Amino acid sequence: MNKLNLKYPYEIVRNQNHTYTVDGWSVPGVTTVNKLLPKPWQLKWVIGEATKHIGTKWLPECTYPQFLIDQTLEDSKGAWKKKFEGAGDTGTNVHKYIEDYINDGQLPMIEDKEEDNCFRQFIDWGEKFKPTWIATEMVVASKEYGFAGTLDSIAEINGKMCLIDFKTSSGIREEYYIQTAAYQLALEECVPNLIDGGIREPSIVINERWILRMDKTSKNYEFKLVPTPYAQDVLAFTSLLALHKSLVPYRGFLK
Repeated sequence: MNKLNLKYPYEIVRNQNHTYTVDGWSVPGVTTVNKLLPKPWQLKWVIGEATKHIGTKWLPECTYPQFLIDQTLEDSKGAWKKKFEGAGDTGTNVHKYIEDYINDGQLPMIEDKEEDNCFRQFIDWGEKFKPTWIATEMVVASKEYGFAGTLDSIAEINGKMCLIDFKTSSGIREEYYIQTAAYQLALEECVPNLIDGGIREPSIVINERWILRMDKTSKNYEFKLVPTPYAQDVLAFTSLLALHKSLVPYRGFLK
């Protein structure tokens, strides 16, 4: 859905491998740039997943041969990756259910319990806040800064134009604030109007940025207004973008 009915000033192509081209030039995606952010919570989570894996394989007061101990320890190193990939699939599927619902209004049949739980929270949220949807899964880009991305949604709520990012993570993290600012920055450049004298002004003004987090296990969603100033988040993102571009020759950093 895109009710903006505005023409992009240049050609933007989203490729299947999460890369983009703007007028034929390859540019990084917002989420790719954001991966350079430090994630202090990540180490604790990785250790926790390894510990859980070991706990499911070893029973108390039991003795195991050394080869089995070694194998369990080795497998525990990759436990986080399996959990991460599974969480990614859940997030992707929930985003797709939401996109389809916004577009056609039809409730999907969802077999996976976690995905169904997340989608039901989205419905509960919608009944409370009554959004008027403007756009969903909208590809935006900045030719000036050299990046692109796909924002989750734009909706009018209580007379304000809101950019809303959907999450199924375990919590709302500050990196999401920077992500939404990047989408807004690209959106304002992607849909310009020409007024008297050829001056360009945004044809849509985002009043607020929000994070809607749907929990995989509980029934409680979080709907949080981004608390950090837009200019501050834009500065953080453009700094990350400059770092990303400077590291391109050193491919090992960007894997």
